[in-house]
Amino acid sequence: MIELLKHVPWYVYLIMVYLILMIIKSFKGRTYHLKKLIILPAIFIWMSVVEITHVIQPTILYILVWFVGMVIGAAILGWYPFHKLDVKPADKANMVYVPGNMFTPILIVVTFCVKFYIGMTLARNQTAFSFETINLLLFFSGLFTGAFIGRFLYAVYLLYLKRR
Repeated sequence: MIELLKHVPWYVYLIMVYLILMIIKSFKGRTYHLKKLIILPAIFIWMSVVEITHVIQPTILYILVWFVGMVIGAAILGWYPFHKLDVKPADKANMVYVPGNMFTPILIVVTFCVKFYIGMTLARNQTAFSFETINLLLFFSGLFTGAFIGRFLYAVYLLYLKRR
């Protein structure tokens, strides 16, 4: 196990610390600027692009599977739960109020663990995986990336489209 952790890139530890801070803060209701809500989707999109372009040989099918997972994740794990949390526009411009909840920390932990597992597994020995397994891993990578994209898109919807 220690040998495995020696090969983890340094930036993964920075991401982990940032996510732990986000988990602690998510138990209390908070007001978020739209810019803060784009940070996690940006991180997970970047990690997915690294997985697809540096770890496996990118094909149209792999990209399509990842993208379909991302769209499903945005709708089911992002938009819908954020809507159910009763997220509301805040008084200040470009700000939303997100009540404290358990869904966000669980989503962050599961997402990080899945992305970490996928990245490490593919980096260690991608030839041991079948075509179907790689597609499944990419689907889940897209699914959890999409979850945070869906949350961001719901906030944009609240702030700019629903108010009209």
